[in-house]
Amino acid sequence: MTGLLSLTLRKSTEWIRSKALKWHLIGYLIALSAMAVSGPFGTFTELSITGRLLYWAIAMGVPWIVLATSTELILTRQKRSLRHVIAIVLGVNILAAIATSMTVVALEYLILPHRFDQLSFAALYVYTFIIGLTVSALVTPFRLRDRYGAETARLAGGTDQETK
Repeated sequence: MTGLLSLTLRKSTEWIRSKALKWHLIGYLIALSAMAVSGPFGTFTELSITGRLLYWAIAMGVPWIVLATSTELILTRQKRSLRHVIAIVLGVNILAAIATSMTVVALEYLILPHRFDQLSFAALYVYTFIIGLTVSALVTPFRLRDRYGAETARLAGGTDQETK
């Protein structure tokens, strides 16, 4: 158990120092800005810009933390086959959708209680799972391109030495 803890601490420290964290934060801030300004899912009419910023910072922050940290820690541990990468990303998204759905339910209950009765946890879970999986499908090939080479470079639409 101590070995697993030290591995996790070492990998998380490496990730914090890496360029990956910078790109995660940039992506999060861009997405947060877009959500706060556009106010999707009725938040534009229900909340002020400050309220939307707070709502979406939390609603997007929880899944971002869960997805980014778990995916980085799991996938950077060792080189894995593409099949394993897909299975890991799928599994992480299944769990992240639970955390995201619970976060949105709590936000709706606390910030927009008049909408809480209309909320279906099952529908919310499906939506958050699809959104998380879509983001992961777009980001993961780029994140792993240097490590996995030509196979993921082709998936991400990029090129490298082996594909030329």
